[in-house]
Parts: sequence; structure tokens; C-alpha cells
Amino acid sequence: MVVVAITGILATIGVALIRGHLNVAKANRALAGIQAIRTAEEAFRAQNGQYWDCSGANARWYPMPDSTLPGKTLYQWRQSGNSDYANWMALGVPGMTSSQYGFLVNAGNPSTAYPTTFATAFKPAFPVSSDHWYIIQVNGDIDGNGKFMTGLATSFNGEVYLEHEGE
Repeated sequence: MVVVAITGILATIGVALIRGHLNVAKANRALAGIQAIRTAEEAFRAQNGQYWDCSGANARWYPMPDSTLPGKTLYQWRQSGNSDYANWMALGVPGMTSSQYGFLVNAGNPSTAYPTTFATAFKPAFPVSSDHWYIIQVNGDIDGNGKFMTGLATSFNGEVYLEHEGE
């Protein structure tokens, strides 16, 4: 009986550890997507002198089809069912083949207003920019429980802000 109890305790601890590792892996997929988009934005600016605005004011999560929220479904990166498809293809994000996370990228020059709607509860105070800028948002509900992992990254610094990592 003691052996069964000890086995049960060890199994419970093992499941908790595995869930923790899975949550870290899920957040890493979102971070990899943000990094790929950053790389594409910097390459685009090197060639064109400005960052590329993929999402505009529409707030359609890419690569999900229009009006679809990110969830358990895995979408191919080349998603022509999204109205912003041409913009994302023009940006040319390297290494992205599919994603369960949705991404928004807004960009502009010093006279362009920053977006006012964010998926994160964190509402950043952006500096007055005298340079071109971009803002990347990520959103995903990988396990389908209705709780979204959200994130935000900008051209202003190298930081990435994530909420509810692993959701």
C-alpha cells in the first residue's frame, strides 16, 4: 500500500513537471514567431528605409482567416483567407510555415499615430518617436480553455512582454 501511495505521489509530481515544460515550449513558439517578424521588419527597413505595416487598423490576427481568433487550430503561414495576406507576403517572414498563434504588426513613421487597441492588459507608454517604428502583438489559446496568452514587442527596445505564458 505504501508503494502505491509513493508511486501516486511521484506520478503527480511528474505530470506537474511535464505540464510546466509544455507551457514553456508553447511560449517559446510565440517568441520564435516574434523574433522571425522582427528579423523580417529589420530586413525590410534595410532595403526600403521604413518598417512594413502588415495589419493596418483592421486588427485581423494573421495567419487566421478573417474574423477567426487564434485557438487550437494550426494554420499554414500562407493564409490567403486573411485580408492582410498580401501585406504579410510582402514582409516575407523567414522560417514561418504554420502557427496556432495570431500576430498583428503595426508600423509607421514619426508622424503616424500608434495603435490604440492591444491584446495585452499591459498598455505600454510609447515614447515620442523621431524614427520609424513597429509594434508586434501575439495572441493564442493553444489549449482551447478560453484563456489567451498575449504578448507585445516593439522596435523601441529588445524586450518582449508576455501575459499568461503557456496558455
